[in-house]
Amino acid sequence: MKRLLFLLFVSVIIFASGCLNEVVKPNIELNPKVQKIISDNYVSNMRCTSEDIKLILDYAKAYGIQNPYIPTKGVATDYIVEIRKEDDALAIIYPHFSIRESSKEIPPINKVEQEKSVKLAVSDGKWRKVEGNAPQLYLKLGNVYITIDSAKYLDEKEYETIAESLVQIKK
Repeated sequence: MKRLLFLLFVSVIIFASGCLNEVVKPNIELNPKVQKIISDNYVSNMRCTSEDIKLILDYAKAYGIQNPYIPTKGVATDYIVEIRKEDDALAIIYPHFSIRESSKEIPPINKVEQEKSVKLAVSDGKWRKVEGNAPQLYLKLGNVYITIDSAKYLDEKEYETIAESLVQIKK
């Protein structure tokens, strides 16, 4: 009897883990650079899970984005903390920064005190100094408007490295 219960228990675990793998693996052609940062076991420097990718793709549709961007480089070791729908953009939150994406222009949270242009390898952008907030990098890649900001004051080069590492999720 114990042996039968043990075999039943093992069978349920094997079946359940197989079902879990079916749910988590995205059924899409991913950008090879995105494939390199997916780690359901969190073993790389820039981390996300297959479930993160599925959620980003799903939420992005609400903002008219068919193929959203994610960074392949962050500040130190970064991983996705939260993915959420905001009023005007999809928000992807990391420990050191956040990214917002929309097919429409993303207005600043508060009054822009200062703005200056910046030339990036991926696109031209703007540095915005928004009242009461750390600086924000604003750019447009393809038909997607993107802001990169942080609750902390980061060096401009760190923001620019993140921006220049942005890749579309799908091929």
